[in-house]
Amino acid sequence: MSACSFVAFRQGQRARGTRPLVHARARTAEKQKRAHELQEVFAAFDSTGEADGSLQLGELGALMASLGSNLEEAELKQLVEELDVNRDGEVSFVEFAMHMFSDAEEEPAEEVAVAIFDMVDSDRSGSVTLKELQAAFAALNSGLTDDDTTEIMSRMDTDGSGSVDKPEFVKLLTSILEEYAAA
Repeated sequence: MSACSFVAFRQGQRARGTRPLVHARARTAEKQKRAHELQEVFAAFDSTGEADGSLQLGELGALMASLGSNLEEAELKQLVEELDVNRDGEVSFVEFAMHMFSDAEEEPAEEVAVAIFDMVDSDRSGSVTLKELQAAFAALNSGLTDDDTTEIMSRMDTDGSGSVDKPEFVKLLTSILEEYAAA
């Protein structure tokens, strides 16, 4: 995704509050499209070094420079501090997505969770399988092993069905997003 596309993506975020409400399905489709675009932007700048699913200081600096903001190191550190909710020194995709989806009119965490579910549910079955979860983490260059992803899946699959349906996924991710927002 080019810097121009990224700017248009962000401007779409800001303009959302000024247009009339649209049908819920259209909003969901729009959020899903924005989530895919956001994933592309994140992956494009998470390409230096180990491409581990997090943006380090230099990667975030490159992203900002592509947008025409050449930040000093101190400014970059301040930006990382603002975005880095879990204080690990890096900006994860979830932290990045939370920032990019935030605006003056905050979206409820549940709406963000639904958009992410729709992005991960590649076959549109209404549930996420281990294979889909692994593909999503691979697309983010997360560096998670199959064992890691299997463990995540087992924690999410509260009913033991072997897949995570939309309510299970949304409930868990909403909880995580609200926890991050409160931190």
